[in-house]
Amino acid sequence: DAEIQRVQLRNEGPVQFAVSGETLRIDSLRVVGDNTDFSATGSIQLSGERKLDLHGTGEIGLQIIQTYDSDFTGSGKIEAEANLTGTLSSPLVRGKLRIEDASLADVNLPSALSALNGTLTFSQNQVTIETLTAQTGGGNVSFSGHAELVGKQINFNLTAKGESVRLRYP
Repeated sequence: DAEIQRVQLRNEGPVQFAVSGETLRIDSLRVVGDNTDFSATGSIQLSGERKLDLHGTGEIGLQIIQTYDSDFTGSGKIEAEANLTGTLSSPLVRGKLRIEDASLADVNLPSALSALNGTLTFSQNQVTIETLTAQTGGGNVSFSGHAELVGKQINFNLTAKGESVRLRYP
């Protein structure tokens, strides 16, 4: 069991893996906790090309966002599917996140997002919003665009469209 910023996580059942011919094969890895149930399988080549073939799927509770930054709070779940292939020196990440009836708040902002629903896809170093809607300030807002990691810099191209939204300003 582990607790990270008041978020409880634990392994469910035995972790099953084998090392054979300099390849680590993960047969069973399951992490559960506050609104979280995530499983992973696959293999990692420990020498030579160091190929990756890992797959993960499950639900992740948005409470975990506070482990990234304690100013954030979240509730609800993200359903995730992810594949990690390529090599250790050049990994290829692909997957999809589905957000359902979630909420997200930052203590530094006057309004939170609630009824957050949508789908995001990620491929290598880019996350793209397929659909993303929420409620804030008494109205509805929809988001589109993408974010891209270039080196250590994150570049955003995001659009938000609001309808009947009231924003408080100090």
